[in-house]
Amino acid sequence: MSSVGTVASFDALGFDPAPGDLAQLSTAAQICRALATALLAATGPLALPMALTANALSRWETALGELKHRARVLELDARQAQDNARPIDRTGANSLRERHRVLVEQVTAELAVAAELARIYSASLPR
Repeated sequence: MSSVGTVASFDALGFDPAPGDLAQLSTAAQICRALATALLAATGPLALPMALTANALSRWETALGELKHRARVLELDARQAQDNARPIDRTGANSLRERHRVLVEQVTAELAVAAELARIYSASLPR
């Protein structure tokens, strides 16, 4: 059996139950955190929306990493079932996909709040 970390495709399951690019997400969270720090020093109020964005992205990065690990385990189990001519149980993968969907909605809502705060704060800045 392959190592959990080496799964690159989800052929046995037929879909990736936890899509997303962890490296890009990590980079975006780091950039937002750096911007929040710079904004705090420069303008104060605009730092809050950026910090909220960075926190939301960091939480999503952690959650997505856990989901991706579970997805790799499920794929390896499905491959083993195929190799042993057993039916593949996609229940876990479908549950994982649903959890992924819910987390995406939560992060999207958090990012919308941060965007609205940024809009409000930027409207109050002198022009």
